Amino acid sequence: MLAFIANISNSFTTKGVQKKRDLPYVSSSSDDFDKLRHLLNVYSPLNANNCDVLIFVHGGEWDSGSKNIYGRLGKGFASRNTVFVSINYRLAPAHDYKDMAFDVARAVKWVKENIVNYGGNPGRVFLSGHSAGGYLTALVGMDDRFFQKAQIENPLKGLILIDSFLLDLHDFFTITDPEWATKYFQLFGIDPVKWQEATPMNYLKNTNLPIQSFLGTKTYPGIMLGNDRFRKQCELDGKKLEFNIIKDKAHRAMITQLFFMDCPMYDTILNFIRRN
Repeated sequence: MLAFIANISNSFTTKGVQKKRDLPYVSSSSDDFDKLRHLLNVYSPLNANNCDVLIFVHGGEWDSGSKNIYGRLGKGFASRNTVFVSINYRLAPAHDYKDMAFDVARAVKWVKENIVNYGGNPGRVFLSGHSAGGYLTALVGMDDRFFQKAQIENPLKGLILIDSFLLDLHDFFTITDPEWATKYFQLFGIDPVKWQEATPMNYLKNTNLPIQSFLGTKTYPGIMLGNDRFRKQCELDGKKLEFNIIKDKAHRAMITQLFFMDCPMYDTILNFIRRN
């Protein structure tokens, strides 16, 4: 199914949208597979100049997914005068969440340093992701250790989380069915202290970035739990969160709805970007 979607996304042609595929955001990678994962796609309005920039981190439970699936989002945002960047990152089981978060930080650094060549404004960069990509977006955006490792100050202007997974690891691993949760131990370990270190919500106190989130009413219970905990913690910490409930949408539909060019989420996301 995802391969079919990817073929559709890559086959579109739209007047007014420029597409640049498979741009490397890391100068050297350790092996051929890493080279494929250290690539990104850029979708720009024709004759783009100083446009807002949205970087998108794909989902896939950290062990699958591809930037190439989201060409329709590239079309949707570029046709609305926004430069859209979809990225790959290294995957499990060969890599853990820290490797993935470091990749996201390096991709953001590349965008900051190069997006002007594609009509984007390097001072107006926003980061978004769906599911596991939403987790990485939240962690990288709020925990500056990954930008520090990438040797850049956090350049982001805001975060957009779409049905994000594992915003609170401790609650997920202790409340969710343990047999199901164990599949993620290879990424996060079995030590509750390490779970706290990997929990995006625990870094809210470090950030003043505006955050927008979307949650489907038919998504997975674990995602509902984590997003509700995140919302409540934002209130307790006095952080700026725009929380959007999308009725009758399951987890995958929360992102595939954006494959339709008239999806109202485009306006919601772009209004958030313009305000910040």
